[in-house]
Order: sequence, then C-alpha cells, then structure tokens
Amino acid sequence: PGTGVGPSAFCGVAVMDRDEIHHKMSKKVAQLTKVIFHLNTRNDEAEHHLAAVCQAYESEVDQILKDANAKVRRLAEAVESGHGSKAGKQLEAFKSNYEDEKREALR
Repeated sequence: PGTGVGPSAFCGVAVMDRDEIHHKMSKKVAQLTKVIFHLNTRNDEAEHHLAAVCQAYESEVDQILKDANAKVRRLAEAVESGHGSKAGKQLEAFKSNYEDEKREALR
C-alpha cells in the first residue's frame, strides 16, 4: 500500500475508458449514418438520371423510326407514282422501237 494507487483509482480509469469508448462509438455510428445517407442519396440521384437517359433514348429511337418510316413511305409512293408512268413510257418506247425494227426487218 505504499504506491498511493488503490483499487478505486483503477475503477475510475475503467469508467472513464468506458465513457470514452462509448463516446467514440457514438461518433463513429453518427459518421457511418451520414455516409450511408450520402450513398443512398447518390444512388437515388443515379437512378433518376438513368431513368431520364433511358426515356430520352427511347424518345430519340421513336423519333428516328418515325422519320425513317416517313421517308420509306414517301419513297414508296414516289416509286409507285413515278414507276407507273415511267414504266408506261418505257413500254410505249419499246413497242415503238419493236414496230420500227419489225417493219425494217420485213422490207
């Protein structure tokens, strides 16, 4: 008993250590809670951004398809209307050439 340090001194250190550990653990829990909140927020923002990009992409694809279909339709109509009259003119020209060549061959 000449050291001046009794069992009550060790109990005081243990209590302080427990309080200090509890305080540090509480701070760490708060810090981790903030990190989790931040990550969840970033994830939500990323999901919203991805949804917006997907929607924009789908809209762009739809618009491209509409434009392509309209061009194909216009070309088909042009081919049908032009092809009919052009084919008729070509047929008449062939008939005329045939008749001319036939007359010359019979001479």
